[in-house]
Order: sequence, then structure tokens, then C-alpha cells
Amino acid sequence: MHAAIQRGNAENILSKWDNSIDELADLIKEIRDADQYDDQWEAELGGKTTVRELFGNLHIEEYPIINAATESGLAFFDYDQPGSYAEGVEEFEDFLETYEQVVGHATAEADHGLEVPIRLEVDQLFNVIDKVDESSIENESSDAAIRLYRTVLDAKTDSGTEGGAASTPTIQDLAGTDATPFWVNQGNQAEIRDEYLRAKVDNEWHHDLERVAEGDVIFHNFDDELIGYSIATGHHETYSFRDQKYQRIAVDFHWFNEPLSVDSEFKENLGQDKYRTEKYYPINSNDHLQEAYLADLSNAAANFLLSQVDIDVEQVTSTDATELPSKPNSAEEIERQLVQNKQVILYGPPGTGKTFDAKRFARRWIHEQTEREPTGKQIRSVTFHPSFSYEDFTEGLTADATESGSVTYDVEDGVLKHVAEDASDALEATPAGEQAPPFVLIIDEINRGNLAQIFGEVITLLEADKRGSFEVELAHSGDSFTLPPNLYIIGTMNTADQSISLVDTALRRRFRFIDFPPNLDVVFEQYDTIDAGMEPEELLTAPTGAVSDRDRLLAASILAIDELNERILDAAQLGKGKQLGHTYLLEHDSRAAVVDAWRFDILPQLEEYYFGQLDRLREDLLDGTGETLFDWNTERIQSFNATDLYTALCTLGGIENPVDLSGQERESSVESDSDSADDTWGKGERTTEAFRDRISSTLDPANAEKISQLIEDADDIANLDPGDGDYASLMVKADSVNPSVGVIQIEEDGTIGFRWNWVVSNDNSEVSPAFIDDAATVFESVTGYQHEWDPEDGENGDFESPELNVQDLAQSDIDDLIESLREFVNRANEQ
Repeated sequence: MHAAIQRGNAENILSKWDNSIDELADLIKEIRDADQYDDQWEAELGGKTTVRELFGNLHIEEYPIINAATESGLAFFDYDQPGSYAEGVEEFEDFLETYEQVVGHATAEADHGLEVPIRLEVDQLFNVIDKVDESSIENESSDAAIRLYRTVLDAKTDSGTEGGAASTPTIQDLAGTDATPFWVNQGNQAEIRDEYLRAKVDNEWHHDLERVAEGDVIFHNFDDELIGYSIATGHHETYSFRDQKYQRIAVDFHWFNEPLSVDSEFKENLGQDKYRTEKYYPINSNDHLQEAYLADLSNAAANFLLSQVDIDVEQVTSTDATELPSKPNSAEEIERQLVQNKQVILYGPPGTGKTFDAKRFARRWIHEQTEREPTGKQIRSVTFHPSFSYEDFTEGLTADATESGSVTYDVEDGVLKHVAEDASDALEATPAGEQAPPFVLIIDEINRGNLAQIFGEVITLLEADKRGSFEVELAHSGDSFTLPPNLYIIGTMNTADQSISLVDTALRRRFRFIDFPPNLDVVFEQYDTIDAGMEPEELLTAPTGAVSDRDRLLAASILAIDELNERILDAAQLGKGKQLGHTYLLEHDSRAAVVDAWRFDILPQLEEYYFGQLDRLREDLLDGTGETLFDWNTERIQSFNATDLYTALCTLGGIENPVDLSGQERESSVESDSDSADDTWGKGERTTEAFRDRISSTLDPANAEKISQLIEDADDIANLDPGDGDYASLMVKADSVNPSVGVIQIEEDGTIGFRWNWVVSNDNSEVSPAFIDDAATVFESVTGYQHEWDPEDGENGDFESPELNVQDLAQSDIDDLIESLREFVNRANEQ
């Protein structure tokens, strides 16, 4: 285990041995007594380099040692890179034949009288070639050794294999000697942009992402081009979406300067026998890359791919300090409770930043508490929901049919077992006197699951004094199981869903609860255009032009939410757990975004509190706002504009004479136009033609013509659905996307809004967030379009979608928008 000892991994390899020490001894004896190499040993021991070195050392008279140094030495002399032990032996023996002819057996003829086997002699030469640098010369006293070192360094410099631009890296250079290469065939751009792999949890072999370990190298094929490679971070996550279980792993992605086209020459090269894995060739019988999602790649094939591109290894493997997130205000309190009790729950009403701060704290704390560079495995996250079970969390049984028709059952580990095993391995590998690196499991929405059923017998192990010293027998496997003391759990709990008093008593006493109330004081701190020391009232009364409309709306929103929260405290059956959080008012880049936050986030939340009793909502919370926010007769949220919202918010906040929004005069002129003879919308007609009439009075002729063209072509692509409010709007709906919600909404002031959150959250949605994230990239040809979505949030994740305005769009943008809409709907039809 020489290489493992050098890397400090010997204890890790030993700790992953699942059987007894006697069985390990038997395996070593088997390797010692064998006549030839057996690849199966690599899987049994869990370290291919360790096995190859062990076999070579035990059989050095007949077989060589094959490791990273061997590959470096062979490459130095222009021999092919081996993909397996057998290939390594073949290349080594070819070199040895030449070595004996040119050099002979050097140690047999040396004056010192110390003869070593010739294969070990070559192994030492390869180690010199692999590891020598200028410091080796400085620390060496032997003239003969210095001459050898200088010869090797000069040869490396001349050939471009030592730090020059012509250097050809190997996967070992990128990620270490035990890195395993893969390639992945991707069609979802979000996977590349956000640096992850994702596959369904099923019985398809190429969907098994668990076999990708931290440090493994993955080559990315997109549209018949190899566009880059990534290194796995070790961060695995399992989650459910629309009743389908997925696994996801994070990677550190690196683009090639130029993509590698999978042309005929490329296929011919990669299809050679020397690049074959044990099971298949990289190129299939149809001369295409294997069509599996994730497939094995031989070392030789991986190194061939790297030889075709220009990569700066020093830049890729740089150990510069990781940029850490800012420290949460509650960090000290979270740390104190977490260290004392091992697990905490951050609880509070929606929109108070619980999940954001949990992740932010975990990332920063892991770096502060880990003496070496932290790994991706040290933070895992999972989201509880009503169908989440013990089998998902701890362990479950999977059924497989055998060839004879019978059924076998295997134990499949859940996220808790995975993170506990990683934490235990790290604990055992920690040298004496050092602190074991902490591991954090974040459980989002912890109160949405059946906690007693999910935790089962493991609930006993949560107590701090039982960590590492008390074991339970697991339900399915019967294995003994404990939680290591360096594993910490952070849960988040939305009190709008459930009160703390309703959480299982046995679980409640094992967690420390940290309150996350609304904190509206932080809103101004997040915006560069607002002085954090100003009071909201100052922005509402500042002269026209001194403050943007967005900032006035934010100030009015702060006062309104503050008042609403006071009313929620006094309302029967509500209380502090259902107050509104401050994050509803963060990251808004326009006044339209603030309006959307009220229409699509805040008011629906209040509506949910009073489901079926909107008369109480009006009396308890929205008294004084009239019909501006809600149509109380139809019990629907109004399609209000920025001016209407601003007026209602100032009323709620108690501001009697706020300065008008800068666009208020133009918007109010629409109301006077509604009395004109041509304004059929103002007379109550809700048709596409009435909408055309309205925009002819609210927009200049050029922009009205652009909107008319968009409406005309959209009518051929999808369905047009006029709104029913006084403020004129028109939705473009497609049955294959969502028959109830428009893909885009066109408003009378020329705003063109994308409603991705409403599309996916509505029960009638026919598409997933992942589909939209991928398919909606077609709109990026339109000036100003860009959306964002975090796949880690799953079905609860929000899109950040743009609102365009016809005044900012050229005619070519309108044309692109129409064609993009057509392509998007076609893709939805085909899925």
C-alpha cells in the first residue's frame, strides 16, 4: 500500500474493508500465491493502485509494479498509456527489453554490491522521472544522482513535458492516482452551466451516479462535441420530483479552449483496441460515442483525449483559497448550539432566509473547522416531504429479478447512511492530535415529513452523548449502526406549515430550535442604490427623480409588510409563525419585479392562510385597500400595475402624501383614455381586438405595431387569453405547456413578461422546471432575456425571469421572440 501510505489514504482504504481482518489477510495471501493478476481484486479491496503495487511487489521477479510513476515513466519514453494492469505489463515489458539492451542490469554491476531485481530497478527509475524537480538536485549529495536528475529535467524541458506549453497532462495530473475516468452524454445545458450530473434512480446501469467518487474525472459530450471535462466534488444528493427519485452530483467543470469534434478521424483513433475498457469500446458499432448517459472510460482513452487539448494543469489544480460566503448574522448562535447538541432546527415564517443561512453557515463553518482543504462530501442536503420515508433516509430494500425468475432483495443505503459512513471514515483517518473534519447534513422542510417514521430507531442516536458510543440495529439490513460525533444536522422548518408544538416530542427534545423572525431592516442593505441608514418614509417623500420607482416600491413594501405582520400577530389562528419574511423583498432589479413579488408570492401566501374565507382576509389584514389587490366578488387577485400597488402599500403603511412614481402620470392617462369612444376595453369588452385598441392609445405607433405583430403570430402558435382587469393584458397560452397559465403575458404598457413560476406551480402544468430551464434558453436570442433556476431547490425552486419592454426591443428582437416562442411550444409538444 505504498502509494496509499504516501497519500495518507491507507487508513481510508482499510476503513472501507467491510469484512474481517482475517478475510483481508486471506485476500493478501491469495494475491501473494496467485500466478497471474486478477482484476477482481481491485473491486474487493477498493483501490486499484494499491492492488497493482501489492501484486507487483510480491511478484517482482516476474511482474512489474504498475502505478502513476510507471505511467509517467512510460510516457517519458513515448510508450502508450496503459488502461489496465494487463496493458501496463505489456508496455512495461516492451520497455524492459530495450532497457536491458541499452543499460543492462545496472545494480548487478554496481560497485556498492546492492543488487535489486531488474523490474524494481526500472520502477525506481520511473519514480525519479515522475517526481524529480529542482529541489531534488539541491538536496542531493551524490554526483551520479545529480547527473541523472539533471538529465531527466533537461529532457523534460526539451520535450515540453515539464511545465511548458506543450505539456500533455494525464488524469493523474488532474485528480490523483486513484481517479477513475468517465464520460457523460448531456442534452441539458443547465447541467453544464450549473456544474452537475443528474440521473433518475432506477435500474439502468448508466444512471448509477454513486460509482462516481470524489476526484474522478468526467468528459462531457454535448451535441457530438467533447466540450470539456470536470472533476467530481464528492457532493451527492438524492431528491424527489413529481414522484420520481433523482440523484445528483456536483462537479467542477472546465471548458476546453476549443471543443473536440467527434468526426471520422476522432472515432477511428478512439476506436482502437488500446482504448477499450474491459466491457466495451468508447465508439459503438454505429461509429458514435456510446449513447449511455454515464459510461466508463479507460485511462488510456482519457489520456488520449487530454492529449488533444491545451490544458494548464497548474491553473486547474490551483489550491487558492476558496471564496467563502459572508457570515450569517446568526452564525455564532448556530455554531454554539450545534457544537453542544449536534443538531439544530432553524424555524420561522416563510421568507426569513432559513435555508439560505443554513447553507451559507455550513459552507463557511466547514472551511473554518477543517484543517485540510474541505471536500464536497462534507455537506449534504435533502428535502423532506410527505412521501419521504425511512427507506429514502436510512436504508431500504430493492428487488431484482434473477435469470431463473426468482426475486432477490438488496439493501440500498439512504442519504443518512452515506454521510455517516463518510464522516466515520474521516474520523478514523484523522491523525492523533488533530480535530476530525465536521460533516453537515442539511434537512430542508424537516417538518413536512413524517418524522417518527423517517428517523425510526435512529432517533436514539441523535443525542450528543450517544454519538459513536451507542449502536442500534437497522430495520432492513440488521446491521449495527451509529452516528459519529463529527456529524452535525441542521434542519429548517417553515412555521406557516406547522407549529413547533406539533413536532414529535421525542425529536423535539433532541434538537435545539433557533428562531428566524422577519428582519425588514436588512432589505435596504442588499441594494446599492439605497442608503441602508435611511428610513422607508424618507424614500417615499423624496423629490421626484431623487429615488427610483423600484426603491419607492421597496420602501412602501417594507412599511406595508411591517403593518401586515402586526395584524397577523393579532389575527385569530395566525400568530407569529405566519408572518411575512423579508426575503420576499430581496433581489428585485426593477419595479415590475416588486409588483410580481406581491402578485405571485406575497398575496397568494396570505390567500392560503384564509383559504375559502377571504372575507376574513379583508377584515383582518387588508382593510383599507379596497378592490386594488383583490377582487372580493370573484375572490381573485387583481392584475394591478405598479401605481395601483404603490397606492395600496402606502395606505397600508400609513403614508398619507407619498411622492408619485415617476411613470404615474403616463399610467394614469390610460384611465382617461378608457373613457374614449375607441377604448372598447375600458367599456368592459375583454377580447384580443379590445386589447389591440387599448395599446394603440397607450403606445406610440411603432411600438404598438410591434406588439400587434407579436399578437398576430402568437395566435398561430398558441392560444390568446385576454385578462379581465381594468389594466389590459393578454396571455399567450399553450396546452402542451399549461392550459391555464400563459407562457408570456403582454401588458398595455408594452411589458412582455415570462411567467415560469406560475407555469410550473399551477396544477395543470405539463412541463417541469428542468424542461423550462433547458427549453427556454431559445429565448436568449432576444435582447434582455435571461432566466435563472437553482435545480437544488427541486419543485419548490423559483425562477428568476425577465420582463422585457417593447420600447427596448428592435424589430429583429420581435422576430426572434416569435420564432423562439414557436420552437419552445414545439419542444413542449414533442416531449
